[in-house]
Amino acid sequence: MPIQFNQERWARVRENNRLWRERKLGRPLIQWKLWGADPGRPRPELPPYHLFWPAAFMNHTVDEILDYQDFALSSVKYLGDAFPSFCPNFGPGITAEFLGGHAEPKPGTVWFQPGRFEGLHPGDMRVEYSGHSRWLAHLLEICRKGVERFEGGVQIAMTDLGGAMDILASLRPAEKLLADLYDCPEEVERLVWEIHRAWFQYFDLINAALAGNPGHTSWADVFSDAPAYMLQCDLSYNFSPEMFDRFALPELRASCERLPGGAFYHLDGTGQLPHVKSLHAIPSLAGMQWVSGAPVPGGLPASVAWHDLQRRFRDEGKLSQTWGGPDELEALANAIGDVSHLVIIGGGSVNDEARFRKVLKKFGVED
Repeated sequence: MPIQFNQERWARVRENNRLWRERKLGRPLIQWKLWGADPGRPRPELPPYHLFWPAAFMNHTVDEILDYQDFALSSVKYLGDAFPSFCPNFGPGITAEFLGGHAEPKPGTVWFQPGRFEGLHPGDMRVEYSGHSRWLAHLLEICRKGVERFEGGVQIAMTDLGGAMDILASLRPAEKLLADLYDCPEEVERLVWEIHRAWFQYFDLINAALAGNPGHTSWADVFSDAPAYMLQCDLSYNFSPEMFDRFALPELRASCERLPGGAFYHLDGTGQLPHVKSLHAIPSLAGMQWVSGAPVPGGLPASVAWHDLQRRFRDEGKLSQTWGGPDELEALANAIGDVSHLVIIGGGSVNDEARFRKVLKKFGVED
């Protein structure tokens, strides 16, 4: 059985996302996927996996990897504003490897080491685009063959390129980079902008390989008609607001201005909350993605426990991406009222479809 999605539904996804970004949809975007649908064929002989790291799958071709994705996407029922998608994930911040760092795949993730930059002082480091990475070649092959195979019926996401400062933290590495902020701040600023320029070269290269996609997404699965991304600077957990404004904010602002589809920011942990004011001052930053990074009171989902933060995003004119199902969405709506600035992503089992559809109807979603 093919993936349960057609071009009529893709047209609806595009239109609803456009209206939502223009604050005209009048409701949240609700992307719920239910697992357990009948794919109509046996499961391929490829183990389920989170990462597309080639070393773990050297015995499988790109066609076999894509066949597994086809099977997995055919096992899903798409409700509301959800759509079939997958992210060829080579680890968070794979740009560090493209630039000459060393990648070490671990169960469920990848760690990046300085590689060719090992032992270099920031003043001796020069970062520039290189197209010689075999992992980059593998990624591009997955993108091109994926677009060809799915013929515009599946959204293949931009891989997790990472943020400029976080990439530098992999190449330096982080503990040394934090000292560099005091010892040689001008060199840090230079390197951040060198990475910024290379980052957009990779971004454009990968987008060219994804030509024919329904639209644009990142690993966060927020759809856009034009190139967009989920920006980040996880290292700023360690920054004062003044340090953030000097070392991170200018590059983030420039990135927002270069992304016509609208950038979001990955606000990762309570240590980044002091930077919200600065981030909200970027007119071209479309929205925020909040990740609490720690247990929340009473064991509540972060999307619900931090409802005051979601209210702040809304009242200061930003969209917001969060996770959850019917219970989380209803709880948020009860706590803050208008939730039309939200895109909520989650899912469950096909056995619970009635509950999901009931809440979709409550929020005005015709499905």
